[in-house]
This record gives sequence, structure tokens and C-alpha cells, in this order.
Amino acid sequence: MPTTMAKAARAGAAPLRHDGSLPEEIVVWEILVRLDPKSLLRCRTVRRTWRHATSTRAFLLAHHAHQPALPIALDEEYILTVDRLAAAQLHTVAHLDKAFNPEASCDGLLILSRCNNMTDTIDFSVCNLATRQFAPLQQLHELGLRLLGMYSHEPTGEYRLLLERHSYNETPEDQLGYYVFALGSHQSPRYIGWQESTSQCFTSLGMR
Repeated sequence: MPTTMAKAARAGAAPLRHDGSLPEEIVVWEILVRLDPKSLLRCRTVRRTWRHATSTRAFLLAHHAHQPALPIALDEEYILTVDRLAAAQLHTVAHLDKAFNPEASCDGLLILSRCNNMTDTIDFSVCNLATRQFAPLQQLHELGLRLLGMYSHEPTGEYRLLLERHSYNETPEDQLGYYVFALGSHQSPRYIGWQESTSQCFTSLGMR
């Protein structure tokens, strides 16, 4: 976020452009970043530049930090949030075309899973509830991996999944143990080792 523009906005002296409108930096980082998810979705359809600016990692993190922490409920077709300040009303934030289970979350991203009856494996997807963006994690399909957790890897800025293979799938050469997968990567999950004790694995591998 441009520091000078943000300070000017907070001081009530936001510089106007020649047409009398606010600069894009002020609109994005002082207005859009504070909107609730439903209002933000509407604004993303107004201008292409707003849609691009509100899709960046920096904006999504800042927007998530402004949102209240609400419990999430899930039934077979809907993801719901419970707003304590609105008389405990349920608000639909996503409509699913198939039955999914929530597996992990981090910084507003939600990992969902569903059983693939054809392959007898678990399919994973990632969902951003604020922007309604949804994507299947194709690299994890049909691998027989179990999700242990999700975390932000600060040195690279990546969101990573920690997974485990505890039994052989179709190919005996697949290694049993723990794997790391970076969201957005086109590579297969990376094998990081195997130990008898899960607690020892977390300690010695340091969630790489």
C-alpha cells in the first residue's frame, strides 16, 4: 500500500485527481479493503482495475484482517457464517454443486474435500469465501493423500498443505510419509520424509 497516500487519506487530506475523483490507491486501500465480502464482490464487477487490485495476495490479506471472525457452518450444499451481531443470523457465502467437507483454513482460504467414489480417493479444492473464487487442486487428485494441515510459508509467501500417505495407492514405488504442496503450484506434492511419530516429524522437519 502506498504509505503517503494512505497517510493522507487518514488525515482527511486525500489528494483528488483532476476530475475530482479519488486516486485508485485510496479507493482500494482505504475503502474497498474495509468492505464486507458481499459489497466487495459487487465492486469487483464495476471496474477491471478494481477486480485486478482486489485479487492480489496483499489486498486479500489486508481485507481478511478487517473482517470479523465468524463461525462457519456447512451442510451438503451451502457454506454459512453465523453473525453474532445480527441476531445470530445465518448468511450464505457459497453454494456448492456437490457435497464437500471443510478440511483446513488459513487467512480466509478454505480447503474442501469430497470423496471420489470412482477412484476411492479424496479430491481437494481451495475456496476464497470473500471473492467466491474456487479451484480444484488437480495435482492432489487420485494420490491417496490425507491432509494434515495448512499454513503460510513466510519466506516464500506461499500457502502450503502438509499431507500424509500412510498406505500404498496404485503404484508401489510411491513413498509412504509426509508431503508438502504449495497452492498454485503446477508441481506434484514434494516428499519430505517419514517418521514413526507425527509429533517428531513436526519438530524435526519444521513444517518446511
